[in-house]
Amino acid sequence: MKRILSQNKGFTLVEVLVAILLLTIILTSTMAFFNQAYSYTKQNQNKTVAINVARSVNFFMERQNINELSKKSIQYVGVENSGGYTLIDSTITPSRMITINNIPYNVIVDVGDDTDPNDGVLVIPYTITVQINGNTITSLDGRVVDEEIRR
Repeated sequence: MKRILSQNKGFTLVEVLVAILLLTIILTSTMAFFNQAYSYTKQNQNKTVAINVARSVNFFMERQNINELSKKSIQYVGVENSGGYTLIDSTITPSRMITINNIPYNVIVDVGDDTDPNDGVLVIPYTITVQINGNTITSLDGRVVDEEIRR
């Protein structure tokens, strides 16, 4: 009878608690990795959308009439009801920001001074800055060139 009782096979309470503790540590570190990977992916998704918004605004700016553009003090590009863009004077706060996937993107177009090189071609430089919650995500430089150069 003593022989049967002395051959207990199983885990003690301390061994079970140590195993649970190790498992908890491993799972916690694994979950932290996935949380960080999700955050990084979301940040890259927002940056990709911001770059595409900047490219779209750049395309809009390149189509502008240089003579009209040189007379305005533009700071913002807003969104019209039709989904297109519109120029908003710097003295007016933009009525709407560009919202994609429920994230508002603030687009600021800083138009530089007219440059008139020796050949008489009018060029207006601009910088497009895209922000989320006041943080700059991306910026893009471009210029509007006088149509006379293309003729």
